[in-house]
Amino acid sequence: MLRYNAAQVSAMMKVCVLRIERFDLAIIATLAVLLSGIVATVAAGDRAGIGITDYAPRDLANTRTSLHITFNEPMDTTSAEAALMIDPATPGKITWTGNQLIFTPNVAWLPENSYTITVKAGAQSQAGRSLLSDLRWSFGVDAPKVVYLAPASQENNRVPDLWLVPPGAPDQARQITHEPLGVVNFAPSPDGSSIAYAANMRGGTTDLFLLIVATGETRRLTQCIEAICQAPDWNPDGVRIAYERIELNKNLPSVDAGAARTWIVNVRDLSTAPLFSESQLLGTLPHWSPDGSKIVMYDRNLGATVIFDVTTGERQQLDNYGGDTGEYRFDPSGTWLAYPRLIGIGQLFTTEMWMADFRDKSTHSLSGPDGTPVEDYTPAWNPADGKLAVSRRYLDGSGPTTRQVYIIDPNTDGATPLFVEDGFHHTAIHWSPTGDQLVMMRRPADNSDVAPDIWVYDQRTDKLTELVKDAYLPQWIP
Repeated sequence: MLRYNAAQVSAMMKVCVLRIERFDLAIIATLAVLLSGIVATVAAGDRAGIGITDYAPRDLANTRTSLHITFNEPMDTTSAEAALMIDPATPGKITWTGNQLIFTPNVAWLPENSYTITVKAGAQSQAGRSLLSDLRWSFGVDAPKVVYLAPASQENNRVPDLWLVPPGAPDQARQITHEPLGVVNFAPSPDGSSIAYAANMRGGTTDLFLLIVATGETRRLTQCIEAICQAPDWNPDGVRIAYERIELNKNLPSVDAGAARTWIVNVRDLSTAPLFSESQLLGTLPHWSPDGSKIVMYDRNLGATVIFDVTTGERQQLDNYGGDTGEYRFDPSGTWLAYPRLIGIGQLFTTEMWMADFRDKSTHSLSGPDGTPVEDYTPAWNPADGKLAVSRRYLDGSGPTTRQVYIIDPNTDGATPLFVEDGFHHTAIHWSPTGDQLVMMRRPADNSDVAPDIWVYDQRTDKLTELVKDAYLPQWIP
């Protein structure tokens, strides 16, 4: 056994204390280094500021594309919105989805312009960090195109499909759907990236499909068993589609069989449901208002056009027997609705164009002084100047007896012909997103057996040009 005297024990204790002190100092030093590193990292993070992880469009947009700017953390929305600059200046609406700012223009981007987008330094996050340098990029705008159904004649058992054509290059028309039993009707999405269309199915039913324009990919939106689902119309949010559903099941109660009702489908999750839970409320050929707050449709039970406010549940009824063609349209501001109304002039019945004013819920005729024997169809509001184009013919010979395009100023009700081409009917009219071109169907007035063609009128040149033969129901892809 080892024995230590008092001096040896004292010496060993001093060594242990010294070693413990050195160990504590090492630990303290290590902790200090770690703490300083953390402080430096936090300080560096503050100095680095916030980041923008994505933005679009990068190179080329269409006339209705929305801007998308994604930040890497939640933003002070007021600060971020104030930092957004667009040149040339363009009015629009800003919304947010998480950390993403979305700017939707109120008017179309112009194809002749190049737009520069700047997010100025200083935009702050909710944590108080700032964007330290400007983000700036530019994009051009692709000219809108015309989408239509062809062939109209359907000779040799050909069925109609969707086709796409640039107005300035008719030889570049191309087929974009290949449905075995044909396409019935369609609606381009608000931003032009996709098209919802109704296709005939076996068994006499009809279903809705979604076509992605850039890729040609299609996917089914509805499974309408023993029903016809057609006449899609997009909500401005680009997510919800209103459509008409007609039940074919003969075993249903008489109130349901053959009745047309408005349904809504969500293109993201494919959920779908009727607009109204009450079975007695019908609705055919629905159309959304520009802000998505209202839907207009025709109720055959009532013999009336019905405007339904989806936010308040209020229903406004416009008596207009003969309005089941779906010929009603909101103006770009959502202030007015142009709609057809069947009236009698002596022993003659005709369809006038009327206007509902949502400011005071008044209605009045747009078809001229009382007793003017005209027939108006296919209202089309110009998104640029807010005026209304209609397809009009005079029934007493005091004006063109074939359908010509007239422009009506909603503030004065004055009407002037856009052009007159006697011998031809001009119908199914639609303004381009920029409001400078009008696409239409045209056919000889003296031969209804001839298939219609598609023509385009250019306001800039005052020129009417044939675009496609043997085609019908043209619309614009923004």
